[in-house]
Amino acid sequence: MADEEKDLLEEMGIGGGDGPTGEMSLDGMDGLDAAGQEDGRPLPKKVELDIDEMMEVPEEDLEEEAPEEEPEEEAPVQEEAPEEEPPPARISRSKLAVLAGGGLLIVLAVASVLIMLLGGGPAPLPIPKVLFGSGSISQLKPFVINVPQADRDVIVTLTLDVTFSDKEAKGEFENRLLVHRDAIFRLLLTRDLPTMDSPKARNELAEELVRLIGGGLSKGRVERVKITELTVV
Repeated sequence: MADEEKDLLEEMGIGGGDGPTGEMSLDGMDGLDAAGQEDGRPLPKKVELDIDEMMEVPEEDLEEEAPEEEPEEEAPVQEEAPEEEPPPARISRSKLAVLAGGGLLIVLAVASVLIMLLGGGPAPLPIPKVLFGSGSISQLKPFVINVPQADRDVIVTLTLDVTFSDKEAKGEFENRLLVHRDAIFRLLLTRDLPTMDSPKARNELAEELVRLIGGGLSKGRVERVKITELTVV
């Protein structure tokens, strides 16, 4: 029986070759059906499968299986920190004074140049007026004299200006100033200074001082002695 089946398979082209199982040929499938019918055995029904339909997946399943895409979270916008303004530089007062002085000098220089260009040259300086004997006046420091009185002591402050005939006489007087001040002080002690409020009494005292100071000079003479202050306290 086995030999007959083998021969039958070879005739249909299904079995063949030297191996136990030959390559199956689809061309002999019709012969296999006929042989099965002749042998009285029912053959399995051929089922045609549509592979394309099996491979296709319903769209509903795809929609269900597809994961829902989560919305992307927007990254928080980072606020830019405001730029810190640098503190204003402090300028010292000395620098301001130097700058102000430099600016003033520049303005004066420009003004002088403009005056020279427009006016044809610098204006002549006024000639100072020299007062008679102004360079020969010696202002003495105040004399402070304690004058005893019946009830109390009185303090007299006396200030003098001495005018000389020339600078040489003034220089000689100032070189021996201590000697002359001592002589003037002794003369003032002999006078009743608290009662010398009248102009006449002051003029008499001034004339006595002219004779006293002039007598101690070897050069020049004393022109005038003026009592500028007489205070009794």
